[in-house]
Amino acid sequence: MAVQTSNIKFSIKEKALLVTTSGMFILLFMILCFYNRFSADDYYSIAILRTHNIFQYAEMIYREWNIRLLPQLFASVIIKFSTIPHLLFAYGLVSLSFLVFSIRLFLKNLFATYFNIQQENIILFSYAVFISIFFFFITFRIDETWFWLSSSVTYLWGNSMLIAGSALIIGNSANFKSFLCLIFCFLYTGSSSEPLAVATISVLILLIIFFLLKLKFIEQIRINKSVYYKISCALFACLAGFLFNYLSPGRSLRAALFQQPDLINGIWITLKTIAKIVLDFFPYKILYALLLSFPFIYLGFSSRLNNENKTAKGTIANSILVSLLVLFSISFISLFPMAYIMQDVALNRTLTHVSFIILIFFIYWFFRIGYEMKLNTKLFRKLFSLSLDLIIILLIVIVFHQYKTVSAYADEVDKRINYLDELKIKGQTQCAEVTPLPSSGFLHSAEISGDSVFEQNQHFRNGLSLDFLIKVKK
Repeated sequence: MAVQTSNIKFSIKEKALLVTTSGMFILLFMILCFYNRFSADDYYSIAILRTHNIFQYAEMIYREWNIRLLPQLFASVIIKFSTIPHLLFAYGLVSLSFLVFSIRLFLKNLFATYFNIQQENIILFSYAVFISIFFFFITFRIDETWFWLSSSVTYLWGNSMLIAGSALIIGNSANFKSFLCLIFCFLYTGSSSEPLAVATISVLILLIIFFLLKLKFIEQIRINKSVYYKISCALFACLAGFLFNYLSPGRSLRAALFQQPDLINGIWITLKTIAKIVLDFFPYKILYALLLSFPFIYLGFSSRLNNENKTAKGTIANSILVSLLVLFSISFISLFPMAYIMQDVALNRTLTHVSFIILIFFIYWFFRIGYEMKLNTKLFRKLFSLSLDLIIILLIVIVFHQYKTVSAYADEVDKRINYLDELKIKGQTQCAEVTPLPSSGFLHSAEISGDSVFEQNQHFRNGLSLDFLIKVKK
């Protein structure tokens, strides 16, 4: 079917508000990246890579711990050049740029394939940034997922690669180059976060089964043979990355540190993790979701105007129940293996994929609500502009607050490192005490503990090549 020119028209004022919103978030992100500093496990890697090359480091982690193949290789390349000024600033901008690029490509292919719309680049870019804003604020641990190098290469980049790979699946291109890119994206996803890999593999297997059974659902989401081949390649690539992690010698050694796996307890812990998400995180994350909702409602409303002959099938109530069941099922399936092996509630950063699933859930329903609504267009435009005004105001407040917080934090980190370097030059041998660091805001803190032999203290010490112990003053 030929792609038509979009009837979704944005006024100059609306475009200006979208661009301003995008610009404010990019400014916030640039400030955070500029004042970001290495922390925790980053210093462990810095110490190891001082005496090992990248591949020696990867082999050591693979055999002794549990390498996440491509993410760790990516991180080791960056850390190998850790002495370059503002390296983390450049890394952060590349991370955001790739995420925005992936979302933009996905939106472009989605609108062209399913809504017969060719949208303007400025709108695609603005909504890609807007989805990034949404993802940023509903992430359970912003500091660990977005700014801690050792973690972000796994959790942020894993989700970014999944988006890019999904965009290639629904796109029209089926040449050799696109297949190579698709395989790389899903290989990275599979070798990053294990819960994300399990969720992705499960969904891809279901899509293949539905295609083979020739269900009507497959026709509705337009999966043809070309898409089927892409999904099959994605599945094998994701599975290969996952198995490479799972079969590593280091995984067996790491598993020995946990309790003996228990099936019933694993199920109970998985349910506790989901309850933790619903009760601890959801109440304050929903405020961000509601504030960020209207641009997607407006997009759905405008898409319906472009497709007047199309109406959503099924009642809203039934659709909500089905989507909630899907949300719960994917979350449970992806979280259970970790709960079973670790016999403990998952760390917050390992729940990034759940944030991503919730993001999809919210965006779908906000878009669907707009698609179903039949209100006055002028009213919708006014509400759309008002919502963007409020978001811009919120971002301005956050920018000023975070600048004040993270600039003070970074200054203290730099002072601490300079102080310890001076002690090193003077030949310090006794344990050195340092003053506590201030709040790191959205950044991951490089703080150590009051125990000189604590793991993070040792990583920090070895990363700086210090011959003496260090601890925080109590």
